[in-house]
Amino acid sequence: MCLLIVNPERRKIDRFILENARDANPDGFGFAYSEGNGVVAKKSSGSSDAAFRRFCAAIKAHRPQIIHFRLATHGSVCRKLSHPFTGHRWAMAHNGILGGISSTSDWESDTSILASMIRNSGRCPKEIEKELSEICGKGNKLGFVFDDASTLIINEAAGFWEGGIWHSNRSGVESPDWLWRVPKSHQKETQYEPVVDQYDFDTWR
Repeated sequence: MCLLIVNPERRKIDRFILENARDANPDGFGFAYSEGNGVVAKKSSGSSDAAFRRFCAAIKAHRPQIIHFRLATHGSVCRKLSHPFTGHRWAMAHNGILGGISSTSDWESDTSILASMIRNSGRCPKEIEKELSEICGKGNKLGFVFDDASTLIINEAAGFWEGGIWHSNRSGVESPDWLWRVPKSHQKETQYEPVVDQYDFDTWR
């Protein structure tokens, strides 16, 4: 499913939302924000608790922002395919499955291909909002942040706003259903057990 969050007004995001989102979408996380004359994206392939703590701390310091938690449907679980993806003065993250785009390698995904298509067009996503909406259809959502600190949501009506923050679905504000089917003793054990991130070796950048 993935979760895309757009935070355009420098609002604080509760830690439990980030934890719920990671539990429901465990295959990578990242965020992007404007800085100076450009956009910075930071991401991880997602299994390291230490990386997640640094991620949560960094989110507090850099806003406005887009945030993404990945549940892999195309391509391998690796930092390269974690969102956001960057272009000229913008960063993008996606929630959904793009039916018209298919990957041919484990090292690319529907979203990474779409990001490349936008970069290669040489146009700002704001200029091709209509075309992006047609690609997304009703079920997909895209979030952008730009170097001027503005944001753009494609298919905004398919998500919801809460406290000045837009969510593409409810996997952050609600605990994953599968947690309630696991004995509490096991929940506690797995929640705090250290896990080494095989791609980032407990680091992210």
